[in-house]
Amino acid sequence: MQQANPSKLEELYAGLTEYLNLKFDLWKLSLVEGLSVVLSRALTTLILVLCLTVVSLLLTVLAVVALAEVTGLAWALVIVAALYALVAVIVFARRKTLFTDSMVAMLSKLFFNPTQNETEEDLPQ
Repeated sequence: MQQANPSKLEELYAGLTEYLNLKFDLWKLSLVEGLSVVLSRALTTLILVLCLTVVSLLLTVLAVVALAEVTGLAWALVIVAALYALVAVIVFARRKTLFTDSMVAMLSKLFFNPTQNETEEDLPQ
């Protein structure tokens, strides 16, 4: 039996630790990239929802005022409330396809599909 050269073992250990450190750094950078994309999309969505809420509120007031001239204020409020209840029931019934499936697809695509740079680096040279 031959004993391995201690300098070769040290060189192998140094190369392995450097490789593991680089892989860990790559993982951290990928995580930062993924989180920044998720947070930017969440912030964009929040701003969009806020703007749509304001528009919806103004359109609701417009609808109530317009219907109040025809049906009276109480019935106008009931009609608008019924429309909102109908929209709420539809959104609740379709919540899985509207929110869950699209979020899972987006996050899995973002975190589990390797980028071109990662696949090139993983190839043996």
